[in-house]
Amino acid sequence: MGQVHSSDADEPVAERAGRLLYAAQAQADRLREQTEREVAELRAETDTLHAEATRLHGEIAGKHAHAAQLEEEAVRRRADALEEAARRLESALAESERLRAETADEAKLLLTDAADQAALVVTSASGTADELVARAQTEASTLRDVAAADAESTRAQAQAHRDKAHQDSLSHASDDPLPSTRRARRKNNLHS
Repeated sequence: MGQVHSSDADEPVAERAGRLLYAAQAQADRLREQTEREVAELRAETDTLHAEATRLHGEIAGKHAHAAQLEEEAVRRRADALEEAARRLESALAESERLRAETADEAKLLLTDAADQAALVVTSASGTADELVARAQTEASTLRDVAAADAESTRAQAQAHRDKAHQDSLSHASDDPLPSTRRARRKNNLHS
């Protein structure tokens, strides 16, 4: 009889212990679920920020590549323009020399007929040749100036693109996508 009475007295304690254990387990389950949700949200946000950073990095790299391409194109166009101007100048000088030689030959032939008439022809031909040389030199100088101005303009555009890409990279680097106070708050929430 004494043992039966002792078992009856212990049963409410066991029930209370069971209820406390069940409540503690339920609270632990809720905390675990909440922590898992927050971790999943943080992981998703981190993935999003990482994807955005990768996209921005690719965009900046593309702008740098475009600026370098513009600069290379400017240098190439300048070299081509200078080469073309030199070729035209050389061609014009050769043509003027050819004309001068032809005129001199013609003058020599005319000298056999009449000295006065030949002298007049030589003077006229020499003036024409000089005018052709001067015109060719003026045209070549103009072509060089135009080519130089075009190359300088293209180089300035390339530099502007490069500067803008650099400013964009500095601007993106200075933006903190997850401020320290927000990270600390999330850390406190995880520990609470």
